[in-house]
Amino acid sequence: MRKFQVVATLLTLLASVSFAFGQTTYVLTEDENPSANTATAYTLDTTTGVTTQVKVLSTGGQGLGGGFFASTAVGVTSNDACIFVADTGSNDIAAFEAPTYKKVGNYSNSAVNWSDSGAGGSIALSPNGKYLYGAYSGSENIGAWSVGTGCALTFINDYTPSAGPDLFATLHVTPDGKGLIVPELDYGIVTLFAIKSTTGALTEVTNATFENISDCASDGCFPYGFDISGDSKVAFFGDPTLTGNGLFALGLNIDTTTGTLTNPSFFTLTAGNSIGNSSFPWFPASSYAHGSGPLVIGMAGYDNGTENSGVVVAEVTETPTLKSVSSSLFATISSSSCTGCAGTLETHGAIAVSAQYPNTIAVYSINATTGKFTLLKANTDANAVGLLSLHVIPETR
Repeated sequence: MRKFQVVATLLTLLASVSFAFGQTTYVLTEDENPSANTATAYTLDTTTGVTTQVKVLSTGGQGLGGGFFASTAVGVTSNDACIFVADTGSNDIAAFEAPTYKKVGNYSNSAVNWSDSGAGGSIALSPNGKYLYGAYSGSENIGAWSVGTGCALTFINDYTPSAGPDLFATLHVTPDGKGLIVPELDYGIVTLFAIKSTTGALTEVTNATFENISDCASDGCFPYGFDISGDSKVAFFGDPTLTGNGLFALGLNIDTTTGTLTNPSFFTLTAGNSIGNSSFPWFPASSYAHGSGPLVIGMAGYDNGTENSGVVVAEVTETPTLKSVSSSLFATISSSSCTGCAGTLETHGAIAVSAQYPNTIAVYSINATTGKFTLLKANTDANAVGLLSLHVIPETR
């Protein structure tokens, strides 16, 4: 079984003042601190790219200091009522409730953990905010939680896809709330679970494999970070293979009504600047609704000094088909460490915000014509030890 490169290091943390989500744009980070984990809220000046710290949420747990590049370790309900933070080192989820965002509790269950693998994983909320799901690389399974009054979590069950246990790194609920998509990195498989609307329980309905695609035999197909179109009909995945330049992506059609996954597809991307390790696709607002138009694909880079982190801007349709149209370098890494390796990436109108390991919040302007990224500001998250996951609030798509 193939295991994937993750990143790690040490510690740091700081202060807090009151804040409330509203018309202001915020960036919320998961700081991945193995000493005392935090999530930090920053206001974001969308003209200059400058972030200003306004609140530090102490989770009471520990991070791992790193993890999967494509991890989504912080979640906010659509009404901003609850914040959830994955404590990957102490194997719990910290919950915070609006309007004070005081911690409600730390929730764990012996059936699920992140720390046994040292690689972490992800959490994902249902659109209605009633359920939370976790991809657990340590216990190599999926966990389901219900969100109750005051943002308290109750464990529903753990699930292992029929393809078998794996180092689960990512997962997302379909925007229609009917299904949970779970990639299995080592097996080149994507599994669709149906979500029971009244309880949040999961039932596996189907899976799809990329292994039968001829390109996968030579280049490898490892579905990793991904995004789903707003109509829940198509998903695009990063494919962080170490073969070649790592510039690959995968596509898949979804039908949550019939419970089918069809048309698994492989795409070779073109880009300059020696960027590699496609980790985190993202639909900007202009293409999110129907999955056609620009797709931003974050490239994490590697710490061997031969590949840089960067971004490919591609043109996609719901077929799915994909054609690379432009790219631009947005970070470089040194030959001896992973400084500058890119984690999650989100767009917000005409800007993009990137988590760059170990503690940089990079903000870019996006050229409306070419899609080119230009750095506005590289901000330091003083509380971060292994920054890989962030979320921009409010969502603009």
